[in-house]
Amino acid sequence: MKALIISDKRAGHESQSVAFCRLLGLEFEITSIKFKNKFLKILSYILDFLRIYKTIFECELKSGYDLVVSSGSTTYYANKYYAKKNGIKNIALMMPKGFRKDFSYIFATKNDAKKELLNLVVLPVNLNFLEKKEFYKPQKKAISFIIGGENKIYKILPDILNKIDEIMSKFSDYECMITTSPRTPKWLESELKKRNFSFSVWFSENKINPIYDFTHKSEFIF
Repeated sequence: MKALIISDKRAGHESQSVAFCRLLGLEFEITSIKFKNKFLKILSYILDFLRIYKTIFECELKSGYDLVVSSGSTTYYANKYYAKKNGIKNIALMMPKGFRKDFSYIFATKNDAKKELLNLVVLPVNLNFLEKKEFYKPQKKAISFIIGGENKIYKILPDILNKIDEIMSKFSDYECMITTSPRTPKWLESELKKRNFSFSVWFSENKINPIYDFTHKSEFIF
């Protein structure tokens, strides 16, 4: 089975679609999408409500796929357009807010799944597929800090720095590694840079994902 991933080129969205395909062992290709202006994106919500599907977006949509997968509000209209045009199933990752929920399946985390839907699969966390990269190899026991970011229901408070300092002090004889994410606040990255980490990845400067190495070589994850 071969899947088409429609991507808005946001790393956190595209990675979920890629993870979905890899976890299921699907072949896949990625095509990017965009709207020329905000009006056309707003129009996509209206047309979806009216069940009208037209190419109001910019996206190369080839034939020959068995499934279409996407994540993010920019992608959902084209996702439906392609599925209906080709008579195939479609997958929405994350809750498609503002759109009708008539996808073949929706995979969303519990905090997004406010309603019970027959086609909804509730996940404990967002999909991820970790690959071995060997960005860094600790020379002794190590702990890792994986720092996320803020959203509508969660805000990072300054006392997180005290917790990190406490853990680093407790494991003073360990190597300490850290990685931030696209949503990590800049003020937090700035403060974390003042700490003495054996290896660090600041996503604002270096857009790599070392989480596989962190989780498979570290004895403690924060």
